[in-house]
Amino acid sequence: PAAAQSPAAAGGETLTLISETEATAAALNFKHDATTVPANLQVAKNGVAFAEQRCSGCTFYKAAGKIDGAEVGTCQVLAAGKVKSTGWCSSWGKKA
Repeated sequence: PAAAQSPAAAGGETLTLISETEATAAALNFKHDATTVPANLQVAKNGVAFAEQRCSGCTFYKAAGKIDGAEVGTCQVLAAGKVKSTGWCSSWGKKA
């Protein structure tokens, strides 16, 4: 399926979601919806329960706007597109 897009962010940048099948995203088990992460990957990290691990709370995430009403942002690890704030990948690290 085609990536979701919104017309533009405040700075004129087009917001395009990264595909979960993009090479780096796939290697890091990335999902835009953390509730779809396979059970064997749903483990606590650095004392943070999996249920609390979302892109929005990750050190690599920075909010960038909305696509179809969902908050999205940039990720320092997944630079090929935007990620939903509700997402998760195996590089998740607690925001300081």
